[in-house]
Amino acid sequence: MFTYTTRITALCSQTGHLVSFSGPLIRAISRADAQRWCNNNGLGYCVVGGVIVSQTEYDAEGLIINQTNYDRVIYN
Repeated sequence: MFTYTTRITALCSQTGHLVSFSGPLIRAISRADAQRWCNNNGLGYCVVGGVIVSQTEYDAEGLIINQTNYDRVIYN
């Protein structure tokens, strides 16, 4: 299983410009499977992006709390 990023594109209510926001992270076996999961679970407005290769959590002082390194990098 891989963790995929998602992107949400919407109109900004203040400026009226089209902007992109980060969406939820999706765990799936492929990009197509991640997009299918979004479409079937009320997140059809999300566009699946790339694979997350590392995640790091920081505390209030900026120190690393938890870091998960994945075993490979996927270039698309």
